[in-house]
Amino acid sequence: MKKEKRNKISGFTLIEVLVAVGIVALMMGLTVGLIGGSFHHEAKNEAARLMGAIRYAYNEAASNNLYYRIVFDFEKQAYRVESSEEPFLLTTESDKPKNKKSKKEDEESESPEESFTADEEGPVKSVKLSDLVRFKDIYVEHQEGLISEGEAYLYFFPRGQTEQAVINLSDEEEENFYSLVVEPLTAKCQAKAEYVEFSEILSK
Repeated sequence: MKKEKRNKISGFTLIEVLVAVGIVALMMGLTVGLIGGSFHHEAKNEAARLMGAIRYAYNEAASNNLYYRIVFDFEKQAYRVESSEEPFLLTTESDKPKNKKSKKEDEESESPEESFTADEEGPVKSVKLSDLVRFKDIYVEHQEGLISEGEAYLYFFPRGQTEQAVINLSDEEEENFYSLVVEPLTAKCQAKAEYVEFSEILSK
């Protein structure tokens, strides 16, 4: 009687399993590295464009005797430059009166804000961030605490002054960061491939 041939079921050896796991880990590491590298490349480009917009607003305010501001729009993930000829006194959030005495005073207090219009003739109109980069949060000197929604404003004045600011950029997962630190008065910017706590800047 002929013996039936049994099908041999070959299993994975421990070495083969370790090699497979190593290959998968290597591929995942390369993928994460490429994603992080792409973010930092795009964030560096966006930071350079932002620095150009900041320098432009600073120079135009000083040379044309106008008031400028950069509006950071969190909803649209974009920013734009606006200007005004009207004198504008910058106040902190704590300096603003909580109770308005009259409708007339209310309108007068709002008029400087309303006088700002888009800088249509300038090279910086509405700029949308790359899909890989977004505003994480922004600190500007006249507003208390961090701003992470709505709009944030960075002002520039005719005599060549601006505010201290920290602009933090991140990827969508908020795992990678790139930041701009704006110095008051001179508007010089420092770019850093990390998240910057505004409290650390204020303590220096």
